[in-house]
Amino acid sequence: MLALPLWLLSENNRAYAFLLSIESCRMVQNDMDIERVRDMVGTKPHFSFWLIASAGLLWNLMGCLNFTVQSNPETVAQMPEIYQLIIAGRPGWATGGFAIGVFGGAVGCILLLLRKKVALSIFVLSLMGIIVTSVFTLSVVGLTPSLILSVLVGAALLWYASIARRSGWLG
Repeated sequence: MLALPLWLLSENNRAYAFLLSIESCRMVQNDMDIERVRDMVGTKPHFSFWLIASAGLLWNLMGCLNFTVQSNPETVAQMPEIYQLIIAGRPGWATGGFAIGVFGGAVGCILLLLRKKVALSIFVLSLMGIIVTSVFTLSVVGLTPSLILSVLVGAALLWYASIARRSGWLG
């Protein structure tokens, strides 16, 4: 075995080298040992990963519910007149952007919780959908807190997914 001074290795590599030196560098014999090595070298997501991905999923599921409610004419008829006018006057491209934004965000969060790299691409599509529907919202009602929050949450989920990918949490 090649022995390197521990001060030359990073903290994660030191943990890996320590594990490999146990019992004279025995071979990793089962999946449990492999998982222990992965945990020690830092590929296990931080607790905040699960919290952020779950909160993002909840946020996007509320958006999916909002989209579904706005697609039901009976429910729209019970809304205040201003909301009815906005929903009825919304063009197809804005409705499509809304659907891509919320459903894409929900799928992205599910994929993030499953630790899949494709979540990053789905979040890009979701953010593009959010931006498309935001253009319509800006033209009709102007800048609103919910519009700002939607764009910020979409961008934050994309940013966090890129961090998770760089950290090796997504496979």
